Amino acid sequence: MPLETILEDIGFSPAEAIFLSQHDYFHHKRKTKEELEDLFHNIALIYECHDDTIKEAVLKFPPFASYDHHRVITEAAAIYGNEDAVKKAVLKFPPFAGLDHHRVLRQKTKLGRMAGLERKEVIKNILKKPIFAGYSTKRYLAAFDVARQLEAEGFTQNELMLKSFFSYYSKSPYVPDTDRKRISQVENGEEPPLLKVMRKYLTNYNVRQK
Repeated sequence: MPLETILEDIGFSPAEAIFLSQHDYFHHKRKTKEELEDLFHNIALIYECHDDTIKEAVLKFPPFASYDHHRVITEAAAIYGNEDAVKKAVLKFPPFAGLDHHRVLRQKTKLGRMAGLERKEVIKNILKKPIFAGYSTKRYLAAFDVARQLEAEGFTQNELMLKSFFSYYSKSPYVPDTDRKRISQVENGEEPPLLKVMRKYLTNYNVRQK
C-alpha cells in the first residue's frame, strides 16, 4: 500500500500525507499502517497526550517521529529541572526535542544576564515559550539593538521593556529588506517590526499612567 494511502488511513489529510511522504527527514517511509500507528501511540504515551497531538507535532517537525523521546525528556529535565514542563514545551514547539539544551541554556543564560534576568528566570521563560530556545544569538542581539534605540528615545523602564518584548517576541528585530541586519548595521533603513510594536506598547502604557 502506498505511504500516502497509509498516512491518510491513520488520519492525515491528502496534502499532509503527500508532505510527509516526500519529506527527507520523515524516516518511516517503509512502515506498515500498524507500525506507524504504534509509533505515534507509543510517543503519545510518553508525553501523556492524544495520538493526534503527536501527529500534529510530526507535521510541524518531521524528524520528531525518529527521536528517542525517553532520552529527550530525561536529558532536558535534568537541565531544566521540571519533567512535566519539558513535555509541555516539546509539544508546544516540537523542534525543542532536538536541541542541545546544555548549549541552549549556556547561551540564553548569558543573554539573560545582559537583560538583567537570573538563570531561573531564563529557564522559566524558555519552558513557557520554548521557541525562545530555538532563536539564534544573532536574533537576540538584534533585539538588544531595538532596546537601545528605545532607551535613546527616552523609554527607560527595563522591566516594562522586557514585558513588551515577551509580548511581541515573534516580531522580527531585523531591518526589513536586508540580510537579517541589525539597526546598528544599517543607516536610514526601515524600522524593524519589533521596534514599532514595542514603541507603541511603551507609549500606550505611559499614556495610561498619566
